[in-house]
Amino acid sequence: MFPFTDFAFKKLFGQEKSKQFLIDFLNALIRFEKAIVAVRFLNTERLGKTKELRKSVFDIFCEDEDGNKFIIEIQRVFKPYLMDRAIYYSTFAIQEQSERGVWDFNIKKTYTVCLLDYCFDKHHPVQVVHTFKLVDTENNDALEQLIIYNIELPKFRKKEDELENRLDWWLYVLNNLVNFEDIPLFLNNDKVFKEFFMEAEVANLSKQVYWDYVASMADEWEANRTKAALKQREEEGEEKGMEKGIQLMLEAAKMKKAGESIEKIIQQTGLDPQFVVQL
Repeated sequence: MFPFTDFAFKKLFGQEKSKQFLIDFLNALIRFEKAIVAVRFLNTERLGKTKELRKSVFDIFCEDEDGNKFIIEIQRVFKPYLMDRAIYYSTFAIQEQSERGVWDFNIKKTYTVCLLDYCFDKHHPVQVVHTFKLVDTENNDALEQLIIYNIELPKFRKKEDELENRLDWWLYVLNNLVNFEDIPLFLNNDKVFKEFFMEAEVANLSKQVYWDYVASMADEWEANRTKAALKQREEEGEEKGMEKGIQLMLEAAKMKKAGESIEKIIQQTGLDPQFVVQL
């Protein structure tokens, strides 16, 4: 299963039966002094205090047993003002902690995790995980109430024998899930990852869930194809765009001849799914 559609991501991390995957990933990322034991999913739809504030819908919104809040978002394509969006999302989780009557403003921690399938920071070409906190610049002391993680998955290029910790395992799996024919041998004895691969296996989906997944992929491909075409025409002009299109078609034909999956070809080239199938 391709993990970077809203549907697939929520199926793999946002269901009651898949809580263990989310807990394991968060513990690997944040490395708490006291590990998360349980999470409770919260309503992912949040409205501002007034009609003028637009509605926000998170991919996953949950809290742990201590009341700390977690917002997890996936982003397939570039969107402007990434950090502004992350801060804006975080404010909902903070403001809803206010209590009726007398309240002492004791705010639980809020973590916003943005999994990016593109690169946004060109100044640090090898840095995958970016952690943002409120910091006292005079003495470098950090406040822990608001923490934002931006994870640039395309920058994670470690091979299997280079993985150093459990977060590396997760990023490696997320980056390569669509290409695995079976669970990697080094994960074969890990209970969490074995069950994760079973959940990610498209063949295990019911008919309705399968077609929901296909529909989510079709929407994703069409949106990406349209955006890529518009951007390409703007940057290269009509003539160069046509040349690029021909190159992509030749690349797709070469990949298909080499036995690559239809899903991978579409993901890599951005070509129309029907065209790739008919190649």
